[in-house]
Amino acid sequence: SGSGRPVPLVQGENLMAARAQRWELSLSREQFVLLTTSNRGVTMLIPGGDQSDLAPQVVIGEGESRRTLAVLGAGTHTAVTRPLAGEPQPGTLRYQALDPIPISETIDPEPLFLGAGERAVFELTVVGGSAVGIGLRTETDEFVSYLLDDQLGVVGFGRIYYRQLEPGRYFFLVENGDQPMNVEPVIYADQGSRTGVPEDVIEGYRGN
Repeated sequence: SGSGRPVPLVQGENLMAARAQRWELSLSREQFVLLTTSNRGVTMLIPGGDQSDLAPQVVIGEGESRRTLAVLGAGTHTAVTRPLAGEPQPGTLRYQALDPIPISETIDPEPLFLGAGERAVFELTVVGGSAVGIGLRTETDEFVSYLLDDQLGVVGFGRIYYRQLEPGRYFFLVENGDQPMNVEPVIYADQGSRTGVPEDVIEGYRGN
């Protein structure tokens, strides 16, 4: 394939060559994996062990903000990066493996500190098919977030959501901007009921 021996990935920035490469990452438990390349190219995550040939994964963003996301279980996995035709691919590959933080309307999480450029991923389970409100209490609006389903399909993009969601597992990915901040997720009606949710709160989520 011309990609050579796999290069062990380390958390943080990894230097890339101007050619196709294979990378190796090892996980001790299921984690949410993000790979961010500093310029254009193709990135794919290939799970090892007993997982299927292709784990659910998605690419979001463009250019320098292009991210490949996957949920991988314990084991040794492979990432492949390849430059676009006619383009070199120097630069960096940023690797992060995050533990999803469980959240629910019935769980009152502690505020989470995110430094500049840091990310966090929250996990929620919707019990009844209903409209669910999801948002963040923060000290700044300098962040972006994505609501993803169990197959990592993008359900929503923005800062707050009010969506009709089918029962199942969802991920809430938060990417901080240039300012450190504390974040606290807020969930309404993930258990299938709007009981006790103020109407002005519902209206604040509607349309996002």
